[in-house]
Amino acid sequence: MKKFFLGFLSGILISAASIMSFGFFYANDSKRPPEEMIGFTKIENGESIACKQIKIFQVLKSNAALAYLHKSSELYDYNVVLLIGCDGDNFYDEQKITVTNGKTVRRIGTYTYHTKEMQKTVPAVKIY
Repeated sequence: MKKFFLGFLSGILISAASIMSFGFFYANDSKRPPEEMIGFTKIENGESIACKQIKIFQVLKSNAALAYLHKSSELYDYNVVLLIGCDGDNFYDEQKITVTNGKTVRRIGTYTYHTKEMQKTVPAVKIY
C-alpha cells in the first residue's frame, strides 16, 4: 500500500511540474515581440509597398496578424502579408486599416507558416 501511495503522489507532482513548465514557456512566448516569432526573418532596407487598405483575417499575436494588403480599389488586387504593429497596437479579425497620406507600408522581412496543404512564405510589413 505504501508503494502505491508513493507512486500516486510522485505522479501528481510530476504532472503539476509539467503543467507549470508549459505555462511558463507559453507565457514567455506571448510576451516575445513579433520580430522574434518562429518563422520570421528580418531584412534591412526593405522596399516601400504602395497600398490603400489592409484587412486582417487572422490575428497571431495582439500586434501581429496575417492580412490582405489591397494595392488598389480592385476587388482581387491583394497580397497576403504578415502585418506587424507598433507597441500598443492591438489587432482583431476582420479589422480594416486605411493607409492614409503621409504613411507608408514598408517590407521588413518574411514570415513562413504552414497551412493544412503546404508551407507558405509571405512578406512581413509594418506601417510607418
